[in-house]
Amino acid sequence: MRNTVLSIALLMVGSQAATAQTVIDTVNTTPAYASNVWYSLENDDQATSLVNNWHIALATDMTPSGELITSALFNHKLGSVYEIPGSNPANFSTVDTTGLSTWAMLENSELSWAAGAFNNTANLGTFDYGWGNYNTTTHGIEANRIFVIKFTAGGYRKLMISSDNVAGNYTVVHSNLDNSDMTTEVIAVSGYATKNFVYYNTITKAVLDREPAKTTWDLYFGQYLTEDQPYPYNLVTGILQNLNVEVAQVYPVNDVAAYTNYQAATFEEEMNVFGWDWKSFNGTAYSVADSTVYFVDDVDGDIWKVVMTGFTGSSQGKYMFSKQKMTSSAGIDENAAGIFASVYPNPSNDVATVILKNAPAATVSIYSMMGTLVSTQSADAQNMTAVQLNTAELANGTYHVVCATGTAVSTQRLVVQH
Repeated sequence: MRNTVLSIALLMVGSQAATAQTVIDTVNTTPAYASNVWYSLENDDQATSLVNNWHIALATDMTPSGELITSALFNHKLGSVYEIPGSNPANFSTVDTTGLSTWAMLENSELSWAAGAFNNTANLGTFDYGWGNYNTTTHGIEANRIFVIKFTAGGYRKLMISSDNVAGNYTVVHSNLDNSDMTTEVIAVSGYATKNFVYYNTITKAVLDREPAKTTWDLYFGQYLTEDQPYPYNLVTGILQNLNVEVAQVYPVNDVAAYTNYQAATFEEEMNVFGWDWKSFNGTAYSVADSTVYFVDDVDGDIWKVVMTGFTGSSQGKYMFSKQKMTSSAGIDENAAGIFASVYPNPSNDVATVILKNAPAATVSIYSMMGTLVSTQSADAQNMTAVQLNTAELANGTYHVVCATGTAVSTQRLVVQH
């Protein structure tokens, strides 16, 4: 569903192209899962970085139409993060953390890169993105909460986040609980524009470039939190997918080696379609499900068949799998008709705005992730038009906003978060 025009074209190409041979590959996250790996099905490993060198990841695309705008992740490998209830940034130096042991830990979403731990706070209101409120005049986000990090290795750090979206920078103010080592870090995103996130370490005060360009990788190998496992065992080891990469899981498959029917599969944008439970541990060794096939619609629009074949666990941190290229999207231009669409704010609470250009007599529709039509309306966007979408009654989650004319379709992802 990422782009209807592209999907149809892929099927046409797939019916004409010869299927590539199967390749066996290994991704190595090193013993104790000490490294993260970003992987391209076309070009193999794209980047490797130590998992323990960062605490906060901030979205680099600060434009209103950015899919990740306002996303702020936390590194659960190094500790836990909490919202200080009722905290006011104006009282940063006097905030009380004595009730921390009773507070609920904030968690990154396991479904979307757009919802980090700092976004998943309580009592979100209009233009409240979790760590700050959107200012409609300055177009920046003003800190509205204080957070505290509890490090696994010991110690605490309190912090607040704000941003100047016009200038393109974040400001992270942080200190020890007793206000010692007070630090104000301004992080410019201009040097990281090709990446999904820029990273920051609150102990070393280092701004980090950890990941490859977002257009060069498909799969991320590492650890993440899941609600499928009880705390404290909910930090699992698995595979997540990049933005604009869709994955279909087919199970059960009788003949995994021969199965190639990706046309019948349901592709999903949730980032944990691979996830962690393709493997199981019997107390001695890991085994891998032998009747599951994954199809991946990669960042270039090519379809791949992936079959997990092995996992070594923490002793080596190796993932083994086979991959086979099913189609090639070479020569396909998903924006050939010049259609343009953006959606903001994203995530949205009550209302989202769609900006259209070069799309006369366009139809704007909202679809659920299961493909169900939620709403539709028409707009005359001969030049440029703003279309208001009512999201107040939509359940929290991810949707597709599809802008269609008689000759082209453009799709944007919209996250609804009340």
